[in-house]
Amino acid sequence: AAFSLFTGFVFIIFGMIADPEPQITRVVEPGPRADPIGMPAPEFSFLTLTENNLAETSLTDYEGSIVVLNFWATWCAPCVKEMPDLSKLAQTYPDDVVVVCVSDETEQEVRPFLNRFESLAQDVGILKPDTIIPSEFYLFETIRPITYIIDREGNIHSQIRGARTFEEFEMAVLEVI
Repeated sequence: AAFSLFTGFVFIIFGMIADPEPQITRVVEPGPRADPIGMPAPEFSFLTLTENNLAETSLTDYEGSIVVLNFWATWCAPCVKEMPDLSKLAQTYPDDVVVVCVSDETEQEVRPFLNRFESLAQDVGILKPDTIIPSEFYLFETIRPITYIIDREGNIHSQIRGARTFEEFEMAVLEVI
């Protein structure tokens, strides 16, 4: 029994050395941690999951639309619960609102997770390795889900901490439509 336990530890250690996980670094940009409400949304780019690829995307790609920027994770139960409500929001206001859900997980973690949903109307993205998170979005590191409503002029209108329902998202969006 002791030999098999020792062999297991050797296997685990050797496996970690032989096939290490790629290191992904995400750093929050240094700077003041002021309330971002009313501030211009910072330049922020990520990779959007398309059917078979990843597409470089930036917040400026959505210029002129109301952007609902949601930071989420596959391991976050409240994040998962609100995904259909965010999709419903995008379907309800297709001419005015773009919903963008961004995770800091890998494509290999996010893509299979999304297959659980029949259809999602929102864009789903992942952070690029070595992404520097703009200081305006610093709460993303500690609170999930966290959602920012960005108006047509590119200013952060509101910040929603924690999971919400379709009706709550809709109320926040209607303030800027």
